[in-house]
Amino acid sequence: MKALSIWSQAPGATEPETPVFVRVQLVREAQSPYGSARLRDSLDAGDMAAQLIGDAPREVFLAFLLDTKHRINAIHRVSEGRIDSCPAGPREVFQAAIIANARCLILAHNHPSGDPEPSARDLAITRRLCAAGRLLGIGVLDHLVIGQGRNVTLRGRRPELEWGDLPSEDVGEGREAAHSTLASWRRAGPGAA
Repeated sequence: MKALSIWSQAPGATEPETPVFVRVQLVREAQSPYGSARLRDSLDAGDMAAQLIGDAPREVFLAFLLDTKHRINAIHRVSEGRIDSCPAGPREVFQAAIIANARCLILAHNHPSGDPEPSARDLAITRRLCAAGRLLGIGVLDHLVIGQGRNVTLRGRRPELEWGDLPSEDVGEGREAAHSTLASWRRAGPGAA
C-alpha cells in the first residue's frame, strides 16, 4: 500500500521516496538587555524601539513578542529594507510569534528621514497584520513609527483599526494587569509614544 503524500508535484517531477520530517525550534540568538521586562504602555515600547533602531540608516521592522502579562518573550527583527520602505508580511511577523508562544505583539519600524508620520503603506501593512493576528489569536497591540526624537503610535492615531486585546475568556492573575495595560494604551491618545 502506497502512503498518501502531501507533496505538490510539478509535471514530470518524481515524489521523494520518503517524506522528510522537520522540527521547528526557537533559537535565542542573544540575551536581551531588557530581560523579560513588562511593557506597561506604548511609551515603554517606543523607548526600547528607539534605542534599537532609531538611528538605523534604513528602515528596520521589529516585533516585540509578548506573553499574557505583556512581558517580552523575544524581540524579533522581522526585516531590514531600504531608506524608504521595509517589507513586513504576516508570514515573517507571525512565524516567530508562534514559535515564541507569544500571546500578543507590538510592531515598530523606523523612518530614517526622522519624520515619524505614518505613510499610507504603513497603514495598509498595519491593517493586514491586525487581520492576520485576529485570525491566529495573537493580538497586535500597537504599531509604532520611530522618528528623530518623536514616535507615533498607530493605535493612538487609528483607534478604529481592530487592534488586538486579550480575549475575555482569558482568566488568571495577569488578566487585570493586562487590561490596565490596554487601558493605558487607549489613554495614550493621538501621536503619543
